Amino acid sequence: MMFCSKCGTQLNEDAKFCNNCGASVGGGNAQQNTFQTNNTQSSQQFQSNNQGQTQNVKNFYIKIEGFKNGLKSKLNWVQSVSWAAPWVLCWPVSNMTDSDLLIGFLFILGIIAPIIITILNPKGIFIDLVNGVIISNKEAKFNYFKETVNISNIKEVKIEKYKIGWLHVSNPFDFLFATGQFDNISLIDDKGDKLLSTQIYKPNNAKSYIDALKNMCQILNRSDITFTVDNEIKKDLKYLKEDKKKEENS
Repeated sequence: MMFCSKCGTQLNEDAKFCNNCGASVGGGNAQQNTFQTNNTQSSQQFQSNNQGQTQNVKNFYIKIEGFKNGLKSKLNWVQSVSWAAPWVLCWPVSNMTDSDLLIGFLFILGIIAPIIITILNPKGIFIDLVNGVIISNKEAKFNYFKETVNISNIKEVKIEKYKIGWLHVSNPFDFLFATGQFDNISLIDDKGDKLLSTQIYKPNNAKSYIDALKNMCQILNRSDITFTVDNEIKKDLKYLKEDKKKEENS
């Protein structure tokens, strides 16, 4: 397998350009996947060994596609406001002026603003093995949307499945972004606190994320990280909201 050295995206063997960042594959840009095979298990040993492995590891970037990004997501809040605000302004503006041009501008702005924000802030998970961190939405132009977790603090990866119908939502935001079927993938520390939870609606994106986390554990010899799969399909947002409250209070 080949990977782009600029963003870590997996490439086809005959690729000439990275389909994620556009970088040329020629001139040594592609990297081969390299695995370490010693039996170090403790996180203390992982930290000391990681310093000498930086030349032998590669990074992973998992692109998350789709408009939805999860319950109470910062990016989704901004998308919603950028869509609703111009439409709300159309009403008072129409009473104050007869300018069809201004009203038309606000109407068009309400359509294109969320699209522009989505393009400028692509969603994805970046696993930086060299620096030992996982960065959510690393490619976003605004740091406000980014979250960073130290790999050394991770003790468990928990995968949960949700299937939420519109009858279970209590507000328009939940209706837009928390209905449907999705996977909730959480990174948990030794105290049981969730360091980062990501709701992913496309199964292929979820599988890519889980596979990358497993490869991370193999490369960094983190056999102490456990993967827990909860096969019960949850049909109520209260479980996810309870987890969010625990995160906020931790």
